[in-house]
Amino acid sequence: MDRDLTASPVQNAAAEGRLLAILLARQNHVYVAVSFADDSYGRTAAAAFKSTFEGQFGGTITGFNPHQIGKKEYLAEAATLAALGGDILVVFADFDVSGRKFLGASLHGWGFDAYAVSSHM
Repeated sequence: MDRDLTASPVQNAAAEGRLLAILLARQNHVYVAVSFADDSYGRTAAAAFKSTFEGQFGGTITGFNPHQIGKKEYLAEAATLAALGGDILVVFADFDVSGRKFLGASLHGWGFDAYAVSSHM
């Protein structure tokens, strides 16, 4: 069950970031960690998410970290975000480029109970 934490594809990356921020705020998430692919899509979506989540809803971003595209694994990056806290991990990335690997790394007991991913996932 996704507890209504899925977002449908939207027109552009910035709109998607804003939409996911609204969705999570309405689900009463206050502390979130964000990882995003270090590319145009990831940076744009994550920046819009951060602006909306913090600015419009007063949420707290505990970690806001880009991840390099094309790495074999992302265990260190996932561990860093987990150490910073947050009740949910938000990932903006393309599934087949880095998103799948980053999400997989974060599932190795790093302390997140919930996940929200972009439509590219």
